Amino acid sequence: AMARGNPPISRDEANSRVRQKGHPLLQATGARSWYTLDRQTKGLWSLASEAGLYQIRVDQPMQPRGWHEDKSKRVEFPPGTPVEDVIDRLIAMIQERGRQ
Repeated sequence: AMARGNPPISRDEANSRVRQKGHPLLQATGARSWYTLDRQTKGLWSLASEAGLYQIRVDQPMQPRGWHEDKSKRVEFPPGTPVEDVIDRLIAMIQERGRQ
């Protein structure tokens, strides 16, 4: 999936996907709405790749709403790091947060 990339979509297309009834993410999490899911989420992790350099970024909820990156939790990998190692670290970070 990393090699395929994540093509950008318009805000209108993203909104229409999110608003569809029975969205798979809402079903998987058991949340009744996007607002509820947003309030229950403790953090968001993302992978970024620029010029072959990988980063794991962690977003935290902001009050009263929204998200911001917690740059103290950003993990930057040296050039040449295999994507498998990056994904293993990301999984470990998510599992660690789940134990807290």
